Amino acid sequence: MNKPKIELATIPVSPDDISTNLQVGVIVVSEDKLIRILEKDRERTKKNMAWTAPASFFITLIVAILTTDFKSRWGMPAEAWQALFYVGAGLSAIFAVIYWCKVDRKDMDKLIEEIKGK
Repeated sequence: MNKPKIELATIPVSPDDISTNLQVGVIVVSEDKLIRILEKDRERTKKNMAWTAPASFFITLIVAILTTDFKSRWGMPAEAWQALFYVGAGLSAIFAVIYWCKVDRKDMDKLIEEIKGK
């Protein structure tokens, strides 16, 4: 089967600019395929950042627990407010760890292999 011939622009290079340890690879892919692959990778990246919301909430609650003198308000005793903050901090820590473990650690080489179609 004949491979399609692709003409690349010629760039003038002086002999001083030539490196002998240079490997160049060219990937030919259709625009719609590249868009589909990159959109899938963007969605993966968004899912990988899901742990940051519960981690931020956890840090906020820990700071509040460490710096606040809980008082009785709206008919709820101080101990109940403190317990509520502890429960919230615990739940947010659990969710942060769960989402952190679900992170898809795909490196750049795997993305390039997917673009190449391998």
